[in-house]
Amino acid sequence: MNDVTFRIGPGAEITGRISTEPGGTPPPQQQPGQTPAPTARPLIILSPLEGIQGGGQASATDAGTFAIHGVVPGVYQVQVLQAQPGTYLKSVRSGNQDITKTGLDLTSGVGATLDILFSPNPADVSGTLHDSTGAPLAGITVTLWTPGAPQSSLFEQPKNSRTDANGAFKISGLAPGDYRVAAWDMSDLSMIQAPEFRAKFEGKAVKVKLSENSHETVDVPLIPREATDAAAAELR
Repeated sequence: MNDVTFRIGPGAEITGRISTEPGGTPPPQQQPGQTPAPTARPLIILSPLEGIQGGGQASATDAGTFAIHGVVPGVYQVQVLQAQPGTYLKSVRSGNQDITKTGLDLTSGVGATLDILFSPNPADVSGTLHDSTGAPLAGITVTLWTPGAPQSSLFEQPKNSRTDANGAFKISGLAPGDYRVAAWDMSDLSMIQAPEFRAKFEGKAVKVKLSENSHETVDVPLIPREATDAAAAELR
Protein backbone atom coordinates (compact mmCIF):
# COMPACT_ATOMS: atom_id res chain seq x y z
CA MET A 1 0.00 0.00 0.00
CA ASN A 2 1.27 3.43 -0.92
CA ASP A 3 0.45 6.97 0.20
CA VAL A 4 -1.11 5.91 3.51
CA THR A 5 -1.54 8.73 6.01
CA PHE A 6 -1.82 8.11 9.74
CA ARG A 7 -3.36 11.00 11.65
CA ILE A 8 -2.16 11.04 15.26
CA GLY A 9 -3.75 13.38 17.76
CA PRO A 10 -3.87 13.87 21.51
CA GLY A 11 -7.44 12.60 21.80
CA ALA A 12 -10.33 14.29 23.57
CA GLU A 13 -10.46 15.12 27.26
CA ILE A 14 -13.60 14.26 29.21
CA THR A 15 -14.08 15.96 32.55
CA GLY A 16 -17.01 16.00 34.89
CA ARG A 17 -18.53 15.71 38.31
CA ILE A 18 -20.65 13.11 40.11
CA SER A 19 -23.31 14.30 42.54
CA THR A 20 -26.24 12.82 44.46
CA GLU A 21 -29.58 14.49 45.01
CA PRO A 22 -30.39 15.35 48.64
CA GLY A 23 -32.72 13.08 50.58
CA GLY A 24 -32.87 9.35 51.05
CA THR A 25 -32.01 7.35 54.15
CA PRO A 26 -28.86 8.53 55.94
CA PRO A 27 -26.17 5.91 56.53
CA PRO A 28 -26.05 4.33 60.02
CA GLN A 29 -23.91 6.14 62.57
CA GLN A 30 -20.52 4.66 63.30
CA GLN A 31 -20.36 3.22 66.80
CA PRO A 32 -17.52 4.24 69.14
CA GLY A 33 -14.49 2.02 68.66
CA GLN A 34 -15.58 0.81 65.22
CA THR A 35 -13.23 1.06 62.26
CA PRO A 36 -14.88 2.94 59.41
CA ALA A 37 -15.59 0.79 56.37
CA PRO A 38 -13.54 1.67 53.29
CA THR A 39 -15.44 3.64 50.68
CA ALA A 40 -14.79 2.81 47.04
CA ARG A 41 -14.52 5.77 44.72
CA PRO A 42 -16.93 5.71 41.76
CA LEU A 43 -15.33 4.46 38.54
CA ILE A 44 -16.39 6.19 35.33
CA ILE A 45 -16.02 4.07 32.18
CA LEU A 46 -16.46 5.08 28.53
CA SER A 47 -17.40 1.99 26.53
CA PRO A 48 -17.43 2.25 22.71
CA LEU A 49 -20.80 1.46 21.15
CA GLU A 50 -19.16 0.44 17.89
CA GLY A 51 -15.97 -1.55 17.60
CA ILE A 52 -13.83 -2.74 20.47
CA GLN A 53 -11.19 -0.02 20.68
CA GLY A 54 -11.26 3.38 22.31
CA GLY A 55 -12.81 4.64 25.49
CA GLY A 56 -11.15 4.99 28.83
CA GLN A 57 -11.85 5.17 32.53
CA ALA A 58 -11.04 7.16 35.64
CA SER A 59 -11.84 7.10 39.33
CA ALA A 60 -13.60 10.08 40.85
CA THR A 61 -11.85 12.16 43.47
CA ASP A 62 -13.22 12.65 46.96
CA ALA A 63 -14.87 15.80 45.62
CA GLY A 64 -16.62 13.78 42.91
CA THR A 65 -14.65 15.17 39.97
CA PHE A 66 -12.94 13.09 37.28
CA ALA A 67 -10.99 13.40 34.04
CA ILE A 68 -10.41 10.91 31.21
CA HIS A 69 -7.65 11.81 28.76
CA GLY A 70 -6.80 10.75 25.24
CA VAL A 71 -10.25 9.51 24.15
CA VAL A 72 -10.38 8.68 20.44
CA PRO A 73 -13.32 9.91 18.32
CA GLY A 74 -16.41 7.72 18.57
CA VAL A 75 -19.72 7.23 20.37
CA TYR A 76 -19.57 5.94 23.94
CA GLN A 77 -21.79 4.63 26.66
CA VAL A 78 -21.07 6.26 30.03
CA GLN A 79 -21.07 3.75 32.89
CA VAL A 80 -20.50 4.39 36.59
CA LEU A 81 -19.40 1.52 38.82
CA GLN A 82 -18.98 1.39 42.61
CA ALA A 83 -21.57 4.09 43.12
CA GLN A 84 -22.86 4.84 46.59
CA PRO A 85 -25.14 2.02 47.82
CA GLY A 86 -28.81 2.89 47.97
CA THR A 87 -28.76 5.07 44.85
CA TYR A 88 -29.51 4.75 41.15
CA LEU A 89 -28.13 6.56 38.13
CA LYS A 90 -30.68 9.26 37.33
CA SER A 91 -29.04 11.14 34.49
CA VAL A 92 -25.86 11.77 32.54
CA ARG A 93 -25.73 15.17 30.87
CA SER A 94 -23.29 16.73 28.45
CA GLY A 95 -24.04 20.43 28.48
CA ASN A 96 -27.81 20.76 28.01
CA GLN A 97 -28.17 17.30 26.47
CA ASP A 98 -29.29 14.21 28.38
CA ILE A 99 -27.14 11.35 27.06
CA THR A 100 -28.15 8.72 29.62
CA LYS A 101 -29.71 6.47 26.95
CA THR A 102 -28.24 7.89 23.75
CA GLY A 103 -24.49 7.85 24.37
CA LEU A 104 -21.74 10.44 24.29
CA ASP A 105 -20.96 11.49 20.72
CA LEU A 106 -17.26 12.34 20.35
CA THR A 107 -17.01 11.74 16.60
CA SER A 108 -15.91 15.35 16.11
CA GLY A 109 -12.89 14.74 18.33
CA VAL A 110 -13.92 17.53 20.70
CA GLY A 111 -14.01 16.82 24.43
CA ALA A 112 -16.95 17.20 26.78
CA THR A 113 -17.92 18.01 30.35
CA LEU A 114 -20.30 15.57 32.01
CA ASP A 115 -22.69 16.03 34.91
CA ILE A 116 -23.58 12.62 36.41
CA LEU A 117 -26.48 12.65 38.85
CA PHE A 118 -27.56 9.88 41.23
CA SER A 119 -30.80 9.69 43.17
CA PRO A 120 -30.99 8.35 46.75
CA ASN A 121 -34.52 7.03 46.11
CA PRO A 122 -34.15 3.75 44.19
CA ALA A 123 -36.91 1.18 43.80
CA ASP A 124 -36.72 -2.56 44.41
CA VAL A 125 -38.55 -5.73 43.41
CA SER A 126 -38.83 -8.85 45.55
CA GLY A 127 -40.69 -12.14 45.58
CA THR A 128 -40.62 -15.83 46.48
CA LEU A 129 -40.56 -18.85 44.17
CA HIS A 130 -42.29 -22.14 45.00
CA ASP A 131 -42.79 -25.37 43.11
CA SER A 132 -46.18 -27.00 42.47
CA THR A 133 -46.18 -28.52 45.98
CA GLY A 134 -45.47 -25.19 47.68
CA ALA A 135 -41.84 -26.00 48.49
CA PRO A 136 -39.38 -23.11 48.05
CA LEU A 137 -37.19 -23.11 44.94
CA ALA A 138 -33.61 -22.25 45.93
CA GLY A 139 -30.78 -21.28 43.60
CA ILE A 140 -33.03 -20.12 40.77
CA THR A 141 -31.92 -17.13 38.67
CA VAL A 142 -34.43 -14.30 38.44
CA THR A 143 -33.97 -11.57 35.83
CA LEU A 144 -35.39 -8.06 35.62
CA TRP A 145 -35.06 -6.22 32.32
CA THR A 146 -36.45 -3.34 30.29
CA PRO A 147 -38.67 -4.52 27.42
CA GLY A 148 -38.31 -3.25 23.89
CA ALA A 149 -36.02 -3.38 20.91
CA PRO A 150 -32.68 -5.17 21.41
CA GLN A 151 -30.68 -2.00 20.75
CA SER A 152 -32.17 -0.40 23.87
CA SER A 153 -30.36 -3.01 25.96
CA LEU A 154 -27.06 -1.25 25.36
CA PHE A 155 -27.98 1.20 28.11
CA GLU A 156 -30.32 -0.95 30.20
CA GLN A 157 -28.55 -4.14 31.13
CA PRO A 158 -30.62 -6.86 32.83
CA LYS A 159 -30.28 -7.33 36.58
CA ASN A 160 -30.09 -10.84 38.01
CA SER A 161 -30.66 -12.33 41.45
CA ARG A 162 -30.69 -15.88 42.82
CA THR A 163 -33.29 -17.21 45.21
CA ASP A 164 -32.10 -18.12 48.69
CA ALA A 165 -32.90 -21.25 50.73
CA ASN A 166 -36.43 -19.94 51.26
CA GLY A 167 -36.96 -19.23 47.56
CA ALA A 168 -36.81 -15.48 48.15
CA PHE A 169 -35.07 -12.88 45.97
CA LYS A 170 -34.67 -9.12 45.86
CA ILE A 171 -33.38 -6.80 43.14
CA SER A 172 -32.48 -3.32 44.37
CA GLY A 173 -31.08 -0.03 43.11
CA LEU A 174 -33.63 0.32 40.31
CA ALA A 175 -34.57 3.42 38.36
CA PRO A 176 -38.23 4.29 37.71
CA GLY A 177 -39.64 2.61 34.62
CA ASP A 178 -41.46 -0.35 33.12
CA TYR A 179 -39.83 -3.75 33.53
CA ARG A 180 -40.31 -7.46 32.94
CA VAL A 181 -39.37 -10.12 35.51
CA ALA A 182 -38.98 -13.87 34.98
CA ALA A 183 -37.21 -16.85 36.53
CA TRP A 184 -35.35 -19.43 34.46
CA ASP A 185 -34.88 -23.18 34.49
CA MET A 186 -32.13 -23.52 31.89
CA SER A 187 -28.79 -25.13 31.23
CA ASP A 188 -26.99 -22.10 29.73
CA LEU A 189 -27.58 -19.03 31.89
CA SER A 190 -25.31 -16.90 29.71
CA MET A 191 -28.15 -16.64 27.19
CA ILE A 192 -30.01 -14.36 29.62
CA GLN A 193 -27.67 -11.54 28.60
CA ALA A 194 -28.87 -11.75 24.97
CA PRO A 195 -31.74 -9.30 24.38
CA GLU A 196 -33.06 -11.51 21.56
CA PHE A 197 -33.43 -14.36 24.05
CA ARG A 198 -35.28 -12.26 26.63
CA ALA A 199 -37.56 -10.84 23.95
CA LYS A 200 -38.94 -14.32 23.30
CA PHE A 201 -40.34 -14.43 26.85
CA GLU A 202 -41.65 -10.91 27.33
CA GLY A 203 -45.21 -12.21 26.95
CA LYS A 204 -44.70 -14.74 29.76
CA ALA A 205 -42.78 -12.48 32.13
CA VAL A 206 -44.58 -10.48 34.81
CA LYS A 207 -44.94 -6.74 34.19
CA VAL A 208 -43.96 -4.27 36.88
CA LYS A 209 -43.96 -0.47 36.84
CA LEU A 210 -41.64 1.28 39.29
CA SER A 211 -41.49 4.80 40.62
CA GLU A 212 -38.93 6.32 42.95
CA ASN A 213 -38.82 4.60 46.33
CA SER A 214 -41.37 1.96 45.32
CA HIS A 215 -41.06 -1.53 46.79
CA GLU A 216 -42.94 -4.07 44.68
CA THR A 217 -43.59 -7.72 45.47
CA VAL A 218 -44.24 -9.87 42.40
CA ASP A 219 -45.28 -13.43 41.66
CA VAL A 220 -42.61 -14.44 39.15
CA PRO A 221 -43.24 -17.18 36.59
CA LEU A 222 -40.64 -19.93 36.23
CA ILE A 223 -39.90 -20.46 32.53
CA PRO A 224 -39.46 -24.25 32.02
CA ARG A 225 -36.25 -25.74 30.69
CA GLU A 226 -37.89 -27.07 27.53
CA ALA A 227 -38.82 -23.53 26.50
CA THR A 228 -35.54 -21.87 27.49
CA ASP A 229 -33.33 -24.50 25.85
CA ALA A 230 -35.42 -24.41 22.66
CA ALA A 231 -35.14 -20.59 22.47
CA ALA A 232 -31.39 -20.75 23.09
CA ALA A 233 -30.97 -23.36 20.34
CA GLU A 234 -32.76 -21.09 17.85
CA LEU A 235 -30.34 -18.24 18.54
CA ARG A 236 -27.12 -20.23 18.35
